[in-house]
Amino acid sequence: MLRSRIAASTALVVAAVGCLNPNLYTSPRATPVARSAILVAPQMAQQTERVQSYGPVVGLRYGVMPRLDVGMRSNFGSLAADVKWNAIRTSHFDLALDGGVEFLPHAFYAHVPLLMGFNVAEHLSLLASTGVTLGSGEQPEPFGSVSTTDPVVGGGPVPAGRPFVRSGLGVQLRFTPTFAVQPEVTALYYLGDNEWVRNYYAGGIGFVWSRSPY
Repeated sequence: MLRSRIAASTALVVAAVGCLNPNLYTSPRATPVARSAILVAPQMAQQTERVQSYGPVVGLRYGVMPRLDVGMRSNFGSLAADVKWNAIRTSHFDLALDGGVEFLPHAFYAHVPLLMGFNVAEHLSLLASTGVTLGSGEQPEPFGSVSTTDPVVGGGPVPAGRPFVRSGLGVQLRFTPTFAVQPEVTALYYLGDNEWVRNYYAGGIGFVWSRSPY
């Protein structure tokens, strides 16, 4: 039994190697000061018309100031960190600026999304995001050993695309004051002229344990 669990865990990590992780699974509102938020989110990704499930995202956010928090997340193939400032907070609409970086084995990405929240009910918010993502290094292969990139003319790795315009949609359902579920999808649309760089899509369901800022 133990050997089976170890093998399954190892396979999960290997399957996730090199996967880009643009989803944040957070609302525009900052985590309350000195409070933590724990995230677990199973995900799927699509690139070049291939789809495959990969390892879950795990993350942690921490409230630094009344409208400022910091976060870290990983899908076991990348490590990302961001800082979120909740610039606008009202009963019906919230807005936040979020800047972050993401490190992969052979690539680096900078994410700069604008997060918007429409609070339609006490326990329900509709979430939208837009912004830019810039990449450097080699284009990651989102499904580990299964290649979804094309070889460039003359051989060699495919360069990471820059810039991307990003857009996302999500829903946050707050079932209790300390637990929320957040389905979320994010698309990265490549704006450059390199024919080998692909658009990228990710979707998942986030489970968040935290003291609610609502």
